[in-house]
Amino acid sequence: MRRVTRIFHCFFSRQQNNLSSSISITHPLPSPPFSPPPSPSKRGPRFESGGDGDNRCQHTFIWETRGACPVHTTRKEMSCTVTDSISGYTFDLSPLHTNRSYFLVNSSTTNGPTWNVTVCGALNSTCNTGKPDVGTVPVCQYASNSHPYTCGKLATQTIQYLDGSLSLRYTGGDACHHVARNRSVLINFECDNSVYIGEPKYVREENCDYTFEWPTALACRPRELECVAEGGKYDLRALLESQNWVVNTGDGTKFHYVIGGCR
Repeated sequence: MRRVTRIFHCFFSRQQNNLSSSISITHPLPSPPFSPPPSPSKRGPRFESGGDGDNRCQHTFIWETRGACPVHTTRKEMSCTVTDSISGYTFDLSPLHTNRSYFLVNSSTTNGPTWNVTVCGALNSTCNTGKPDVGTVPVCQYASNSHPYTCGKLATQTIQYLDGSLSLRYTGGDACHHVARNRSVLINFECDNSVYIGEPKYVREENCDYTFEWPTALACRPRELECVAEGGKYDLRALLESQNWVVNTGDGTKFHYVIGGCR
């Protein structure tokens, strides 16, 4: 598999007399094992070439930053907050556990099962009357032809942020009726600034692993930026932490450049 060795930022504009001006910023990636460069606030871009002769309208810079390193998974157990290690932004899902006891989620089929769902806490009533599970179950499944099933335990709650996707998982529910495993739940949170809390929606089931989607503003960053590459594997939004950089050409000329990262 071809390894990515650098990421480019390219900016173009058309000047008078049909002359085209361009700026290219290269973010080199370290070779494995990855050793991230310093924080963006400690090392800025440096001038490489351009601005004179035949290249008077083309300018090239090199910018070493940890934002050009592969994104790693951030995961926390028994918590409703998780921090994006690149941007430093912390997602907090605890408001989803509101005074409302649960969210009722319907199946996509007629007469299919329903679920009582909550997150960052447990249902305030028992799920399976044959078990003392009050305060331990966040998701309960109901079907017309059977007794209720717990679909996970609060003690197994894991929140994860990976490549721009925020999710929460519960495991350790009641035994599945057709495979040798226990019921589990995956909730994928989608950024939707039009609703603060929102509500979960059923997506699919595979061997008693139930997937839900939950649109909510709590899954949104303060602002959305097009500053990622390869589907989020490389994330340059860490450059937002830094100030504007003044870059000199180093050749004694009066020219200098002011560069801001991802803005």
